[in-house]
Amino acid sequence: MSDLEGTGLSRIDCSNWNVNDNVIRSIGKECRSTLIELIITTPTITDVSPLSTLEKLRRLTLINPDPDLLPPGSLAALSPLHSLSSSCTTFNSQLEELNLSGCGLALNDEAMITIVQFHGARLQILNIARTHCGDLGAIHIGSYCHELLRVDLSHTLIKGKGMNSILDSNSKLVSVVSVGLEHCSGRVALVHVEVGGVTAFKHQLIALSLRGCQSVRNACCYWMNTFQSLRDLDVSGCHLISDAGVVELSKLSRLERLRARGLPLITTVGASVLLRELRKMQCCDISGCVRVDDHPFELWSRAEEVHFL
Repeated sequence: MSDLEGTGLSRIDCSNWNVNDNVIRSIGKECRSTLIELIITTPTITDVSPLSTLEKLRRLTLINPDPDLLPPGSLAALSPLHSLSSSCTTFNSQLEELNLSGCGLALNDEAMITIVQFHGARLQILNIARTHCGDLGAIHIGSYCHELLRVDLSHTLIKGKGMNSILDSNSKLVSVVSVGLEHCSGRVALVHVEVGGVTAFKHQLIALSLRGCQSVRNACCYWMNTFQSLRDLDVSGCHLISDAGVVELSKLSRLERLRARGLPLITTVGASVLLRELRKMQCCDISGCVRVDDHPFELWSRAEEVHFL
């Protein structure tokens, strides 16, 4: 890495490298004023602070580090604010895409807060799946990030309140992936809270995944159908959704792809309503819905072909 200084290198993909602390220090030193995109996977590192000096970095992927090496909350060092470095007064963060998926305890609420305080203003894409970020971190994402287009909150500690804060502050969101959030109800996450009550968000969401969110139930489906722009929806494993919820989802007139696998309360009646009302559907996956007959689709016909899984 020592021969990189002054070469104008703008992108480094370390996917096939053995990335350790020495590599991180070299990148921070030699590419400080040139690097725009950095990809690091499964590194064996103990310190990420050298990356906080990369002045022009716009896209950072740092995923699946060795959990035994990075201490809890250590990703806070991605922000020069963490160490009150003088560099934090000499440049503004250019970061637009941040992928920290699989960082576990290294990205807890404290680390998330510190990161978004410095890097949040320009962020458009944020992936914090499989980390220990909770509602406190999510609320600060909502406070500092207002340009988000896509977020992945899957398998975090975020609940409905935290997800709601992110949605409420980011009207440009088009994709929200929230797989496996154990205590995330759509009645809390998907509504705009005002002094006089709750109203629907005005977002133009295209994709929403609540797969495996055990608190999602029929009432949540009512708020899902307020996102009339939705084209891709995944509610697989949301075991509390029944035919009543499906009726609400059938009002999503632009829906093209629906995944509703393993919903034990859905029957042939609900499946028939879906197929009759969703005229733009291209892919429908209701496998594992044990109360849906083997041939519920004989009651429904149209010229376009739908792919059933």
